[in-house]
Amino acid sequence: NLGNSRTLTSNDYLTGNVQLKYNPINELSLLFRVSMSNRNVRSKNWNDRYTYSAYRTAISGNAIATLRPGNVGDGATTETQLNPEFQAQYIKQLSSDFSLNAILGSSLRDNYAKTVNASSSNMVIAGLYNVQNTRGNTAGSESNSRVRQIGVYADARLGYKSYLYLHLTARNDWRSVLAQEFRSLFYPAADISFIASDALDFLKESKTISSLKIRGGISKVGLVNLGAYRLQPTFVQQSGFPYSGIPGFGFSNALVSPSIKPEVTTSLEGGFDLELYKSRVNITFTAYKSNTVDQTVPVGIPSATGYTTYLINTGEVENKGLETSLRVVPVRTASGLEVSVGANYTYNKNKVLSISSDQNFISIGSFGTSNVVAQVGESFPLLKG
Repeated sequence: NLGNSRTLTSNDYLTGNVQLKYNPINELSLLFRVSMSNRNVRSKNWNDRYTYSAYRTAISGNAIATLRPGNVGDGATTETQLNPEFQAQYIKQLSSDFSLNAILGSSLRDNYAKTVNASSSNMVIAGLYNVQNTRGNTAGSESNSRVRQIGVYADARLGYKSYLYLHLTARNDWRSVLAQEFRSLFYPAADISFIASDALDFLKESKTISSLKIRGGISKVGLVNLGAYRLQPTFVQQSGFPYSGIPGFGFSNALVSPSIKPEVTTSLEGGFDLELYKSRVNITFTAYKSNTVDQTVPVGIPSATGYTTYLINTGEVENKGLETSLRVVPVRTASGLEVSVGANYTYNKNKVLSISSDQNFISIGSFGTSNVVAQVGESFPLLKG
């Protein structure tokens, strides 16, 4: 009976936001908004107590226990995210040729999570799915975490005659999960776009080219690949405890470097968007290259240290590739009927450029007889038997 072994989960979501906007002058708007999201998860799982019949035991072909003692568990999780943000936007036509759209802002993201679980085994009464309905000890666990990120940012777009645009952005974030000296991360970006079909007379008069946009950009992006409170080893209750009223706690098998920093990716890309024959043929092309340094990698270490992995920043990985798409509209009628066909092609190649000054190979983990490794000059991840 499938009802003897079940897991039931329910999710409740609550979201809301408040926004205030004020325009002291025509060109300037001030915006303050607060958004909140809350998720409550409740779960119940059980495997009922039951006994195999003599017939079932005989035909199984395996030595199995006649009695299945059963187990039951309850869990609850609460997750809350709060996002207050302030933004000032300035939009102005500077002259007949130049336009400006500038934004200054600050934001806060506060994430809180709590999870509580209780479970017990060796049920007394079959069909009564309550954690107190057991002969064994009730096991429990609880986790609490709070993560904050504060950011300030600026965004400016300068336009020239509606066909040439320069876009500049800058942002600085502070993440609470990192050590104080590594919490700050600044990442700028810049891109430029040129709508050639609006700027060049021979393209304006072309009956073949409907639109041609040429673009390019450079950006720097940071990623914090670390959970809350990972910098300090914490005790967790070990399996089988409490035993006869005696608790037992121990460290996890993962050690984290106290100098963990954000992973940083610097990207370059360029391409074009082309529309032909009154937009019946659309072609996009993008070439890119990105380099990621200080990747957060769990490195295997001897278990004699008391740990099996050590989380560190190391290495540089490069990605290069192409992205293209083609869309053709063979049928387009005045009544609104349109038939289009399209295709995409993507090519990406990554390579490990460096690991450290004294190493060109590290082991990340193992699965059976295979090892996941990073090796200079090879793709990542690389499997070795």
